[in-house]
Amino acid sequence: MIISCFFQQIEETREWESGLFQCTNDLTSCFLSLFCPCPYLCYLYSYANEPCWLPCIGAGTGPLRMRQRFRHKIKGSITNDFLLSCICTQCVMCQLKRDMDYVIKNDGDI
Repeated sequence: MIISCFFQQIEETREWESGLFQCTNDLTSCFLSLFCPCPYLCYLYSYANEPCWLPCIGAGTGPLRMRQRFRHKIKGSITNDFLLSCICTQCVMCQLKRDMDYVIKNDGDI
């Protein structure tokens, strides 16, 4: 669950699969995050095996980005996760989807 990520210490071993502003690498994700951000965020939570209703009660991209970073030992910080999620929400959604796809392709488990 997402809450458990706040209290874990992790050894960071890798970077994000792609940069924050490489949104055009996945045009479907880019389109959906720009024109249907709320349903797409619900989809991302579901894709990450989290309850899809969490965005409806205020859980935005920050907690999901933190979950992905903690679980897959991606370099970064909680502060960075929340700042980027507030400032570049659509780009964060695209980056999350690309990284989730990368993890599924290489590890098989999100």
